[in-house]
Amino acid sequence: MRIHIHTDCEYFAGCEQIIADVLTAEHLCAVHEISLSFRTSPRYLDGLPTKIKKNAKIYPIKILTVIYPTDKSQFFSRRLLVAIRVLSQYFLGPFYFVVGFFRIIKVLRIVNPDVIYINNGGYPGSRSARAAALSARVIGIKTVIMRVHNFAIPYNKILRIYEYLLDQIVKKCVTKFICGSYSSAEQLSNVLRLNQNKIQVIYNGVPRSHAPDEPFCNLRKSLLIKPEVILVGAVGALEERKGIDNLFEALFQLSQSKSEIFKKVFVVVIGTGPDQQYLEMKLRSLGLNDVVRLIGHQHNAPQLIAELDILIVPSTREEDTPNVIYEAMMFGVPVIASNIGGISEQIEHEVSGILVRPGHLHEIQEALEKMVLNEQLRAQYGKEAEERFRRMYSVDLAIEKHLELFESLGVS
Repeated sequence: MRIHIHTDCEYFAGCEQIIADVLTAEHLCAVHEISLSFRTSPRYLDGLPTKIKKNAKIYPIKILTVIYPTDKSQFFSRRLLVAIRVLSQYFLGPFYFVVGFFRIIKVLRIVNPDVIYINNGGYPGSRSARAAALSARVIGIKTVIMRVHNFAIPYNKILRIYEYLLDQIVKKCVTKFICGSYSSAEQLSNVLRLNQNKIQVIYNGVPRSHAPDEPFCNLRKSLLIKPEVILVGAVGALEERKGIDNLFEALFQLSQSKSEIFKKVFVVVIGTGPDQQYLEMKLRSLGLNDVVRLIGHQHNAPQLIAELDILIVPSTREEDTPNVIYEAMMFGVPVIASNIGGISEQIEHEVSGILVRPGHLHEIQEALEKMVLNEQLRAQYGKEAEERFRRMYSVDLAIEKHLELFESLGVS
């Protein structure tokens, strides 16, 4: 069987993990011919070899995309920002979609797959993901699978109303949608009005990583953190929805209250993104430079997570089942996370971690105090999380579920 994967992401982020799983699964590659097309991006090309350490048939595609200024940009007012996005969506969007459509068709004619597996960061997600679904049907590929990471955006926004007709075409082209949680599956079903037999939930599988290699062999040592200090980490894109600014505010309030934990904790933030400059300024303004460090993007983030005492995920919106939580669970690292999206399917509150309401600073503070000051509790949560990972989130289980799906669709 020939399986072709198409994805559109600027860098090899968490939602690309399924690609790494498939392309590195020896038993899958031994039986099936697998290829990959993706939007050409320097950051993606930089991250791809670190995830896939073997030769694979890859097809970079030059896909046109609109680059929006960020919400924190000092050069654009909010009204001008909205105007730029609306104009880009209405006037450039259709043109970019058509260009992507024909470029993807060209690749599919070369590969001639039995199955196209479209990896979409959300819904509607990328234009090329939807163009790939239409392209596949046009050239006669009968099995079109679209994996939707994150939550579908409803039609109560002007930019989504505009895309209603395209969505109706896409959902007829796609044989099966895959979601990473039951929460996101329900949202997608409601937005696109899909029958339940059109959607399947397959949790992301995460491969068990090995001990870190040099030069990242000791995060604590490289940051000059004493052994008795509790190392807390936040990992992910530095953007508003990740809630890193809320974490900083909670830490600031703990410093003002003279909390005992403030002398026992050090926070490391791993990742880059549009809000990096804003967060660096906020860090300085709150006077937290002695207890918080932003260390940017790291190729071996999973191994660095293994060195943490606590992982914190303070997201405020648009989260499904973050891979960083799976990775922490894999290493037995206890988690504090916002109770949104599919996170409650990953973490059992006060069993394998602590869930807090998004944006509630006092709950973040209380969770930090509770976990930082209780070593036994951290060990208990970590053990429960690791056992849950082994039962539900291994990469082998995810691959097995995909093979069962292919078989159920009549592809072998």
